[in-house]
Amino acid sequence: KKTIHLRAQDTKIRRARTMGMSDRVFRALKGLRQEGPFVFASRYDEAKPTRSNKTAWGACKKRAGVRCRFHDLRHTFLSVALLERKLNPLHVAVYAGVSLSEIQNTYLHPSVEDTREVANEGGGRAGDKRG
Repeated sequence: KKTIHLRAQDTKIRRARTMGMSDRVFRALKGLRQEGPFVFASRYDEAKPTRSNKTAWGACKKRAGVRCRFHDLRHTFLSVALLERKLNPLHVAVYAGVSLSEIQNTYLHPSVEDTREVANEGGGRAGDKRG
């Protein structure tokens, strides 16, 4: 179905959610999947999910020559999605599993240019008494 399902116990907000995935991610994960129900199965029992990604994350960073925290990737994704690509904040919040208020408080700060654009779009008429 090209979806990712996160169980409630595997999310920060303790709510299960299902989301669509891109064709690129689908192909990559399909290549990793073994015979069990989990893409990232426990190395001790393929019928159970892995309990931690710390070892894999460390090895991946070392191989790629990258130094960052896993959380930094989330922050970068949200910044690019919201500020550069101007994606719908509600859709981004659902995809990332964060509240819309967290998106607004953390990422959507109006700049001077943003407020100037609003002033120009309004034509400066708000409160204008002509005289």
